[in-house]
Amino acid sequence: MFLSSIFLFGCQSAVLIDHLIGYYYLTAPDDDTQCSLTFHEPSDGGTYSGIVNQTVFSVGFNGKYIIVKQHPDDNRKIINYFIVPIQDHLTRENINTVFGPLNYDRFIAKRHELMIPDSLQFTKEYEDLK
Repeated sequence: MFLSSIFLFGCQSAVLIDHLIGYYYLTAPDDDTQCSLTFHEPSDGGTYSGIVNQTVFSVGFNGKYIIVKQHPDDNRKIINYFIVPIQDHLTRENINTVFGPLNYDRFIAKRHELMIPDSLQFTKEYEDLK
């Protein structure tokens, strides 16, 4: 099931705006546990479009993909995995290319299917959200 939302906030009020690559950011409007993978083009003003909702606690990326670990709604007993193909523009058509939520075995299988190299690892982690 694909989770999507739109955050409307200015830079001053967000507790987290962390640029990853291209137009992709980790953002949290009010609290760290709201950390989500979002898409933001400069022409969007203060709008960040949700790709993977809270609570994102670990990501990795290269020029083609972003891999994500998420606790759904901060339930730390569950870990979902996502694979997000990097796009220059977010449209209804390409937002549906997000793979997830996946369990670990399905995540590994999808990585192999997409030929994502093992060198792409989770390199950015928020320890307090694990």
